[in-house]
Amino acid sequence: MALEALANHAHRGAVADDRKSGDGAGILTQLPYDFFNRELRRMGVEPPHAGDLAVGQLYLFRQDEADRAQAKQIIRDVCAEFKLEVLTFRSVPVIDSALGRRAESTRPWMEQVFIRRTPEACAAGDEFERLLYLVRKIIVNRGREEGVQRLYIASLSNRTIVYKGLVLAQELAHFYPDLSDEDFQTSIAVFHQRYSTNTFPTWERAQPFRLLCHN
Repeated sequence: MALEALANHAHRGAVADDRKSGDGAGILTQLPYDFFNRELRRMGVEPPHAGDLAVGQLYLFRQDEADRAQAKQIIRDVCAEFKLEVLTFRSVPVIDSALGRRAESTRPWMEQVFIRRTPEACAAGDEFERLLYLVRKIIVNRGREEGVQRLYIASLSNRTIVYKGLVLAQELAHFYPDLSDEDFQTSIAVFHQRYSTNTFPTWERAQPFRLLCHN
């Protein structure tokens, strides 16, 4: 229903001259635990309890494998400092034919990081979520300090996840097959189709945001 509603907002978003690149569209949902539970098991990882699992949606440098490796090592190091366990990384399936030429040329490498809360790190619930906020900030800042060319975290949470990009509203589910999977279930959804005004559209600036807000 949210994806259908998002598609019905296509009229309010800008479209580039290639007729397929947009200013950005996206959706924020609850963390689909059953879906990620299945994906973790496919990768040979035993899923933790739902309250102990966090997922980060990462934008990395698609054209440079070494840069991606450096970014992922920073994520591992920061998580280890805060006694959080990095279970694994997952390359997010995408379909480039859903993108316009402009969007495809700037597309990041889509990756997810799966993190397990340990009792030594923090309590479950709000404390876990606050720690993830801090960890996200430190990861991005450390990446900048160490010269990582591209490291953006669209979301890092025990509760929600963001799928977004420089796609037209009606192409979001086509670009991200995860969103059409029957195991991807959520009781809430926040969606947005951007019309950029004073900033140039980029993958990172596509909305919705990690937290609810309004400008």
